[in-house]
Amino acid sequence: MTREEEEFPIAFSLVVYKDVEMVERLLRAIYRPQNYYCIHVDAKSKKEFLFAMSSIAQCFANVFLSTERVDVKWGQYTNLEPELICMKQLWRYRKWKYFINLTGQEFPLKTNAQLVKILHAFNGANGIDGTIKRANLERWPTKPPRGLRPVKGAVHIIANRFFVDYILHNETAKDLIEWLKSTKHPDETLFSTLNYNPQLGIPGTYKGGAESDESLSNQREFFKGCAKSIENLAEMFRVEEANCKAIFSGNKDDVDEGVHKANVTKRSLKSNGYYLNLTENCDVFKNARGYVTCPMTREEEEFPIAFSLVVYKDVEMVERLLRAIYRPQNYYCIHIDAKSDQDFFLAISGIAECFTNVFVSTQRVDVQWGEFSVLEPELLCMKQLWRYTKWKYFINLTGQEFPLKTNAQLVKILKAYNGANDVESTVKRRNPERWPTTPPRDFRPVKGASHITVNRDFVDYLLHNKTSIDLLTWVKDQDYPDETFFATLNHNPQLGISGTFIGEPETNHETKPFLSRFKNWGSECLLTWKNETDTSKEMRLNVALCREICQSICILTTGDLPLLYTVPHLFANKFYLSEDLLAVGCLEEKLMNDTRDEFLGVKTFNVSYYESVGFVKNKVE
Repeated sequence: MTREEEEFPIAFSLVVYKDVEMVERLLRAIYRPQNYYCIHVDAKSKKEFLFAMSSIAQCFANVFLSTERVDVKWGQYTNLEPELICMKQLWRYRKWKYFINLTGQEFPLKTNAQLVKILHAFNGANGIDGTIKRANLERWPTKPPRGLRPVKGAVHIIANRFFVDYILHNETAKDLIEWLKSTKHPDETLFSTLNYNPQLGIPGTYKGGAESDESLSNQREFFKGCAKSIENLAEMFRVEEANCKAIFSGNKDDVDEGVHKANVTKRSLKSNGYYLNLTENCDVFKNARGYVTCPMTREEEEFPIAFSLVVYKDVEMVERLLRAIYRPQNYYCIHIDAKSDQDFFLAISGIAECFTNVFVSTQRVDVQWGEFSVLEPELLCMKQLWRYTKWKYFINLTGQEFPLKTNAQLVKILKAYNGANDVESTVKRRNPERWPTTPPRDFRPVKGASHITVNRDFVDYLLHNKTSIDLLTWVKDQDYPDETFFATLNHNPQLGISGTFIGEPETNHETKPFLSRFKNWGSECLLTWKNETDTSKEMRLNVALCREICQSICILTTGDLPLLYTVPHLFANKFYLSEDLLAVGCLEEKLMNDTRDEFLGVKTFNVSYYESVGFVKNKVE
């Protein structure tokens, strides 16, 4: 791939037992012709697995099976022995600089080029876990040889060539190995002890105390379940009926073909009964439907988001929305319309009961468009979500919306907002007849959307401040109070609410964009957005694709995907599976692929646009 990689070979050992496809995909991910790979196949593995691995190895000059095979037993010396066997065989290849040991259930988070740069940066240092405080002293019933201080660690290591040389050829290391044969979990003692006894003088070993809270080994251990899960999910969400990547590219022929396939791709939607049956076993439900059940990254884990979902019908669309935004660290309140079908209510309730962080609102409202009942479910969910103290931002959704960004991207965007709220606003386009009386406390009334992305302080003020309660009382008897309440609170900076907007409350694409939601209002529009590389790109909505309008808003379909790929908005409104199955399917595929690639470190997300928008630059601190 690069000269730098060619000149910096890495040696890998793979200790494997089963799951040939997983092993082969791991090898494929780390394979480069300049590296070296030793594969130890467990002595108790099935013959078919051994033959398969042998056949794979024979296809490469730099991949080989270990000449000895061990019956690996957890906690015994046999857990360490395969590593030593592979080290001996790898040693004869003199060019490699570092050694990394793996098992068949692991997966890289970095490209080979990134690994090389990281190992260059290590500058000969080893990446080996170590602890004395958390050591299990009962594992060492006798004193170690040669005055060594025993240290507990992990079997996973990143070690330079000098370290491997010392393990294989130095008498002190041989004595330590002999001593460890009669101890428990010797694999968790050998490497860490050698690395944290600096008096041995092994190049690259550690001179300080043997405590490593966030070593590379620990991080790999913590997230390795995510790695396997997300790789499988990305494949699960691949759309068979169309080339989604080509459609997103915007090429007219590919888009036209995608629209045609969307028109002919029809099936019965999943019923309420389907979900009622599936959620009888929650583990089966989460696995069958492909939920991401781990936080994915530290950054996401430490930045929970609260969501409300106001829903009425179409159980499959609601469930797919929840699945797309679900992470175990977030919080979800679902309001089910009081007039919804009872089976729909039971199906959504069954889904919610499968998660500790998803719940149905305790009160149900008969939502009527244009009335206070549109705003009330948001307030009910805010109250229930408030008791969870960890979330940083609140986003409200309806059952016909879908994310345009991954959870990791949402977190990066919200961190770039730095406490700012994203709430639509206008004074020029407001409807004065909606406000027949003067608002309380000298409020300047502002029109906006009911869709909001707001910080925790804003929700606190909205729920608990007397000024906010007075404003709520005033809007109750008006038309479309949901389009007044949030916008007015966010654009009266004299209130001092953290994150609210300072300036003229007029949403526009250039200086004060509204990014919480993308909508097509049914007229041809030309939008210019800065993409992630800061170049301008124009995309035109094809009005011919607006086959149906609901409450003045076009139903989004496959023909809109190229634009949705480009715009910086967080979510899009609105989708109906009965109109177009392919549009949501392609968005799901893209989101899961992006989630995988971000997790593995092969895709990054540029937040410079979000850091520079007007509502971030001009906010109440």
